Amino acid sequence: MTDLFWRSIVGHERQLKILEEDIKSENISHAYLFTGPRDVGKFTVVRSLACLLQCGHDFVEECNICQQIQKGSHPDTLVYRDNKEKIKVEDIRGIIEKMNQSFGSNYHLCLIENIERMTNSAANSFLKTLEEPREKTVFVFTTNKVNRILPTILSRVRIVRFTEIARNALVDYLKRKGVNQHEIEKILEISGGKMGDVLKLTSNPEYLEKYNNLREKLLELLKEDDLVKRFQFANALLEKETSQEELILFFRVFFLIFRDFMLNFNESPRGVLRERYKNRENLISLQKKIDYYRKLIVNTNVNKRMILENLMLSV
Repeated sequence: MTDLFWRSIVGHERQLKILEEDIKSENISHAYLFTGPRDVGKFTVVRSLACLLQCGHDFVEECNICQQIQKGSHPDTLVYRDNKEKIKVEDIRGIIEKMNQSFGSNYHLCLIENIERMTNSAANSFLKTLEEPREKTVFVFTTNKVNRILPTILSRVRIVRFTEIARNALVDYLKRKGVNQHEIEKILEISGGKMGDVLKLTSNPEYLEKYNNLREKLLELLKEDDLVKRFQFANALLEKETSQEELILFFRVFFLIFRDFMLNFNESPRGVLRERYKNRENLISLQKKIDYYRKLIVNTNVNKRMILENLMLSV
């Protein structure tokens, strides 16, 4: 891969190669859909692709076009980050109207994060635009819930599938940032290989402190068979309007606690926990259950209180 391409991207070599070949062969699709897990860097690639199309190189801080794209202010590059709102028919009409305007750039680009937010009626109203795009018009979408997207949309886009970033790529990135080996291991453990979480942990010490505090609280809860305290903890999480991100961190910490019990099985968990979690099969079952509940929280509109209370009963 040349020095001009993808300097700001960590990992995803196969996916970047696909896009690079499209650019070099001038065979750019009118619509791309980047699928894959949350926080692996899909939208970072989206914006870098936009920079490449509009000014010929990956993000460069000194480039005015790159800065505009990163800030969402470039006149011919519409950027729609996930604001947790549904994308409705009137939103699509607004997008189409803006895409019909031109300010003399190389391309008309529309970048939409988490396209599964689009209602069925909005998706249907978007079909004609995808079927008959204007010249030099490119749509780039992302999703981590491809099963929620209408087949009629999927059939009109080029799908590029993203996966977790390889561990060695993350290690190399963190070493270049001057992170020591001990901290690297901790960051990779907490982040689960998610680039978004890696960036939070390296740029925001409070995030690591939040992880450590949550871990200690959960370990204290696990020492006792006090369901009242456990339910109070679960209710407190919801009453303070915990964000989706915080709930995901909660499940991640819970999962890692039991994973650590498994890894140190012969040494046994500390104190009272030794007897309660001495069965290897039970530990495996608990990890699976925690991951199952996490997926329900992330991928469905399930009752969060019910999930958290069921989890507290299970452990």
